[in-house]
Amino acid sequence: MQRLTVAQRSFLVGNGVAALVLEYAALLGRIRGSDIVRLAALDEDQEARVSIALLLNAGTQLLAEDAGDGPEPDNGSAERYLRGRLDAYTGAVVPPLGAEAVAS
Repeated sequence: MQRLTVAQRSFLVGNGVAALVLEYAALLGRIRGSDIVRLAALDEDQEARVSIALLLNAGTQLLAEDAGDGPEPDNGSAERYLRGRLDAYTGAVVPPLGAEAVAS
C-alpha cells in the first residue's frame, strides 16, 4: 500500500495504481498535458473508503511513500485507464506492476 500525498492531503491506495499515477503525471508534465484521474482510496486512518479526483498537469506535486501492508482499494478500472493513456502517448504497452520485462 502507498500513501499518496497531494495538496497537503494524504490517501492510501494500492502499489500498482500509485506507480501508474506517478508515471502518468510525469508524462503529462513532459507534454504539458492535463487530465483528471479518479481513484478509490482509504483515508489516512484506514477507516473510511473515499473516492478522490486528482488533477494531473505540469504543476502537480505528488508524493507516494510506502504505507505498509493492508487491504488495497479496488482500482482495477483506474489502472486500466492509466495504462491505456500511457500506451496511447508512448505507443508501447505498459505492463502491470511486477511483470517481468522480456529482453529481445
